[in-house]
This record gives sequence, structure tokens and C-alpha cells, in this order.
Amino acid sequence: MSERVAIVAGAGGELGRATAEKLAAAGFTMIDVNLGPALWLTQAVVPYLRERGSGSIVHVAARPGLEPTAGMATYAVSKAALVHLTRVLDLELRPLGIRVNAVAPQLLDTAKNRPYLTPYLLAHGLPRRRSPTSSSTS
Repeated sequence: MSERVAIVAGAGGELGRATAEKLAAAGFTMIDVNLGPALWLTQAVVPYLRERGSGSIVHVAARPGLEPTAGMATYAVSKAALVHLTRVLDLELRPLGIRVNAVAPQLLDTAKNRPYLTPYLLAHGLPRRRSPTSSSTS
């Protein structure tokens, strides 16, 4: 059986409520938080995957990185940069047999996220996190 190596690079961060008009230099910290670890971990594992001739790298993006989301400029821009980095890395590494992809989970309406979510986001169907005590009847 062949050994498989995969990388999942996802960095958490606070969901900033800054609009593009109010985007400050501090917003670049979020870009560093979401982009840096994905790049560094990819750079660290590529030599091993290249030697094997195959592999898969999976980054954790987010829906605001794929779809414009008002009121979340810093978070959305940082995740969009990660999505683009993933695409570029896939183009560069695919000829070596290394696939690079990203998953983009939807924002969840949780107590921790709620202060950062705009009224628009809350009104348009963010999935609610299920209570640990709730049970499914389906």
C-alpha cells in the first residue's frame, strides 16, 4: 500500500466587519493569517510529493472568498487571495502529479460569528449550527 500525504491548511481568524471603504492596514494581517500558512505548508510538502510523483493538497477557503460579501472586506479579500493562490499552485504543480484544491465552507450562524455578520447575511439564510443536544429525525 502506498503512503499518502495530504495537507489541509486552514487558518482561523476573526470575521472583520470592515467595508472596503474602511479597510485599514490591519486588514493585511488577515491576509497574512489566511494566505501565509497555506503557502508555507505547501512549500514544505512539495519536495516530498514531487519525489513520490503524486499527491494532493487541500486548502480551506470560504464562501466570501468566492462570492462578494458586503461588510466583510478583510475576510473576503483574504479568502479570495487564498482561492487564487490555490488555482495558481494547481497550475504549477499539476504537471508534477500534485493536485491543489480548496474547500469553501459556508458561514454558519453561531453565537461566536453573529457579532460579525451583517443583517443582510443573517437575513439570507445562513445555515444555523445545530445544538449538540438536538437530534435529527430525518
